[in-house]
Order: sequence, then C-alpha cells, then structure tokens
Amino acid sequence: MLNPLKMTNKYKQPLKYLFFGIIVTSINWLVFSRLVLTSLSIFISNVLSWAIAVIVAFFCNKIWVFKSESWNVKNVLKEFLNFVFLRIFTGIFEIITVPIIVLLGFDLIFISITGMDAKILVSGIIIVGNYLISKYWVFKKTNKGKLVKK
Repeated sequence: MLNPLKMTNKYKQPLKYLFFGIIVTSINWLVFSRLVLTSLSIFISNVLSWAIAVIVAFFCNKIWVFKSESWNVKNVLKEFLNFVFLRIFTGIFEIITVPIIVLLGFDLIFISITGMDAKILVSGIIIVGNYLISKYWVFKKTNKGKLVKK
C-alpha cells in the first residue's frame, strides 16, 4: 500500500518546485496580462513578464526549493548568472512560441486576454524544462547532498 508520507518525502523537492513554479508562473501571467491590457504588444509584454518571473524564480529556487545556502557574493552571482543564462534558452522558446502559436490560430480570448491560452500551453512545457535545468545544472548537489561549490 502506498504511504502518503513516504511519497511526500520522496517528491518533496519537485512538489516545492511545483508550488513555487505556480507562484512564479502566476506572477508571469499577471504581469503579462496587465501589460497587454495597457496596449503593449504581446512580444514586449512577454519579454518583460518573463524577466520579472526569472528574478523571482531564482530566489524561490535558491532559498526554498534547492536550498542553496551559500550567500557568498561570488557564489550567488555565479548561480544567478548560470540560472539566467539557462533560463534565456527557455525564455527564448517562450518568447518565440507564444506569438507563433497565436499567429497559427491558437488565439482564443481567455480571461479577457488575447494570447493567454498560448501562454498557458507554453508555460507547462517551460516549467518541466526549467526544473530539470535548475536541479541538474544550477543548484547541482554532490553525493553527500551538499551544494557543489562552483
């Protein structure tokens, strides 16, 4: 029989990532929708909402998900630059694919925001990719569970 407590411990990190991912994604969507409603283009709104979400995601991941305890300026800067550099790839994917998906006809008006359905679809793909990148590259741990000092 499945033990819910064991399963929760086993999947603690992915569950935390999912929890904070929902928060960060919500921030991304909120900023995106507010900017679109101010008549900014979908592209500009997407770029700005992505940038804000990346900054928030870095600190959520560092502190609560992957528990990177080093606050040495050099280490934090290195983690942040790796995080941003790798998020640029998934960000480019998002920034390019959302408008393309809208142009291809997936442009239903969802919660009164044009392009929001495309944004939601792409966000699901991005969340999985970003978790794997963060876990295995940015906040990589050694066999003893300690963060690798880069």
